[in-house]
Amino acid sequence: MGENITSSDIDIPLTIINIYGPCHNREIYWENLLQADFMQFENLIIGGDLNFSLGLAESWGHRAQTDSLSGFFEGLLDDHNLLNIDSERIMLMWRNRRTRVDALARRLDRFLIRAPLLDLMDCICEWVGSGGYSDHSPLYLEIKDSNHKPHSPFNFNATWLTEVDLHEIVKDNWREI
Repeated sequence: MGENITSSDIDIPLTIINIYGPCHNREIYWENLLQADFMQFENLIIGGDLNFSLGLAESWGHRAQTDSLSGFFEGLLDDHNLLNIDSERIMLMWRNRRTRVDALARRLDRFLIRAPLLDLMDCICEWVGSGGYSDHSPLYLEIKDSNHKPHSPFNFNATWLTEVDLHEIVKDNWREI
């Protein structure tokens, strides 16, 4: 699924594509996918269950191990100018719902963005939610443009309301207008 997003909060149009990556033949899938025309869009954000992890820090449990294609995916992201959006702290997004020695969790869901978007946005971050019936936790993306607040010529300072004479001054001047 792909969406073109425009917002009054963000001055540039964004293309957001949701991907469910395969568990098998991942190299072929991703090499072909990244050659598609829509993957060349300048303001691209890819998100979803991408089904790959980057390094041992993204795997938890007794059977935790580095994704065998971790280096492949890091190189692929670099080659296509895509950056992995880091969470404030790396959290698991998928659990195998087993216990003890067989328990395993990984970060398989993520957002990837074109590198130049970092310079255009004030804030791009993701966070992991809780709940749901899936073995995946929901993943949220927050984007804020650095120009998201329009210039305002009038600023109101709430401490003015504490000034004893303010009410009389306003009342007297209001009558004259």
